[in-house]
Amino acid sequence: MSRAVFVLVFDLTLDLNAKAFIDLQSDHRLKNFPKWMVKVSTFLGLNRKCKVYELDMTNLDFIMYWLSSIYAHTKENIQKDGAQTRQLSPPIFFVGTHKNSLPGGKSEKNAKIKEIFDTLRKMLSEKPYEKHIVARFYAIDNSLRNDGAMQELQIHILKVVEEQPYMNEHVPAPWMAFEYALEEKRQENVQWIDMAEASELATRCKVNAAELSTLLQFQHDTGNCVHFVNTAKADDPLNFCIILNQMWLNDIFKSVITIKPPQDQLALFRSSWDKLASEGLLDEKLARHVWREYEIDPNVLFGLMSKFDLLCEMQFPPEESARRLAEETRVFCLPCCLSETIEAPLLVKDGDCTIRFFVDFAGYLPCGLFFRLMVRAICFSQECGGRSGRDQHLSRYSAKFYIDQDHHLFIRIYTKDRSFLEVMVVRVAGDGDYPSPAVCQMIREFLMAALTDICKIWSKGVTFTFGIPCDQCEAETGRLHLHTFDDCIRASRVPCQERRMATERFQRLFVKGFDHVYIQEKKNFHMIQSLVIDLGTEQMRKFFLNQIQISRGDVGRYLINEQHGKFKGVRLFADQKLKMFRIDADITSFDITIMMLLIRHCCGIVCPDKFWTNPDKQDNSELANLVRIREYRNMNLAHHPNSRIPSNEFEDEWKKLTAIFQGVGVPIDDINTYRQIAV
Repeated sequence: MSRAVFVLVFDLTLDLNAKAFIDLQSDHRLKNFPKWMVKVSTFLGLNRKCKVYELDMTNLDFIMYWLSSIYAHTKENIQKDGAQTRQLSPPIFFVGTHKNSLPGGKSEKNAKIKEIFDTLRKMLSEKPYEKHIVARFYAIDNSLRNDGAMQELQIHILKVVEEQPYMNEHVPAPWMAFEYALEEKRQENVQWIDMAEASELATRCKVNAAELSTLLQFQHDTGNCVHFVNTAKADDPLNFCIILNQMWLNDIFKSVITIKPPQDQLALFRSSWDKLASEGLLDEKLARHVWREYEIDPNVLFGLMSKFDLLCEMQFPPEESARRLAEETRVFCLPCCLSETIEAPLLVKDGDCTIRFFVDFAGYLPCGLFFRLMVRAICFSQECGGRSGRDQHLSRYSAKFYIDQDHHLFIRIYTKDRSFLEVMVVRVAGDGDYPSPAVCQMIREFLMAALTDICKIWSKGVTFTFGIPCDQCEAETGRLHLHTFDDCIRASRVPCQERRMATERFQRLFVKGFDHVYIQEKKNFHMIQSLVIDLGTEQMRKFFLNQIQISRGDVGRYLINEQHGKFKGVRLFADQKLKMFRIDADITSFDITIMMLLIRHCCGIVCPDKFWTNPDKQDNSELANLVRIREYRNMNLAHHPNSRIPSNEFEDEWKKLTAIFQGVGVPIDDINTYRQIAV
């Protein structure tokens, strides 16, 4: 959003300190505001009486709310030389309308306008978004067709646009030709193209094939298309799809996010609509029904919604997951669809069995950020062993998640100040009267990583810090007073006016080293990771060299010869090509993905596609077990929520991997060597 110009328009006749309202006719806009911000009121004005939605904020607050929203989604740009005294990108113009409707004569009107603008400037002072505000504010006379201020505003906008740092960026001529070609497609009402068509357009526009991926990333970053690349999974459908019309994509998303009124629901899907509103769970058959008129693979749409952190697939046991995939009966969770009326999960009272902390968003928490965090937390909970839908309780502003058999995680928007998230880790069973330090540290790591990533992708201007609530003053004042994690780490007591809060309990759970359980779980993960990646990749290298009958030093020459032979049409990423197709290629630098590509395409092995992801259980051949090693890396290590494995799970996994490696021909003593490594 930095490559934009914003014009914030407001009505000069409205009292800045009065409650803001929205006409009922604008009902479709209310999705932007949570229920606690809105109430229905009666407005008497303009010679008519009408119902309006009154916001729980003043008109001035409302203006600041939209400024915060713009800033939250902005990546700050540095102005070019000579423009340091002007605003940063994106520039924001303030425009007051209905100047003609202000009471009094010209001097009285001007005095009132000055008073309003001075109030706004005072409120903007020292705010993070102040440096984006264009210095001159405009007051527009709505009664004049050719108002002078409006004409000056138009000229000023053009001048400011010309000063933006990206205006003098040099773009290769073939890239511009490609962009024009995409626009021609849009004009032909083409909503998306596949990678083959994009490659054809690139060739026609004289874009080098090697730079097409960079060009598509540039088009994605500048908002000209939507294209995601999954480097970890070359056959991901998203790798081959380029969305040209973002509004069309938005309409597709909106068609499932917006709950249809009962009178518009087909009886066949009524229960699915109810489940979506009450539990936030989307049945695949409902989505396919709603999307039936859009000419695009629903699996691509599910993937895109996942990329946008709007939904996640609910996990079931492997056999049931395979059945649901085949029958198109998967279930997805969309927290943003949850109804306002859903009862929130009951919070456990603060005590020895809980640890409570907060995430402070410095005065502004975007509405959508909490839903995106819920999506990440659902995935995290499922990776921890939570069952599909049954070990979580979601509501629009709070949620409970399964962490392990002894712990739950509560996250909610803090009711007393909605720019905070309240987090509680609760021990619900097991030995001990306080949460496990390993679990507390794991949850903090997850939240830090998830929020950092969400803000980096979706809300670049949002900042956050973790804080511990002060137990010395909150009960007395009723106000939230936080001590930062850093302060609580450094000292055994932190000051609160004349008193001190002890931090020993916090440090015991979050700071003071790792307990023996944590250390063992880290070691368990490292042992399995080393076995799969170190030994597994080496076994693949031996298999490949034995099949091709070449030495390690001849790998580079062999692959160069096969680049346009056996690898013709094989989709490879740029970094893979750089490693493979060179005379000094070093096979020891090839990872599991590259080795499996070599085995599949160079060894003359003919197997059905299904074999390369899920060999038959009865097949105990060396190749089948090598495929199982690759799949274990992809499914169990690449997406693991942390670098720990509980000891009870470790023994089962080690037994499973031992059988696989013995099937490859590795002696048991060589396998068990990897149980002796140190962390």
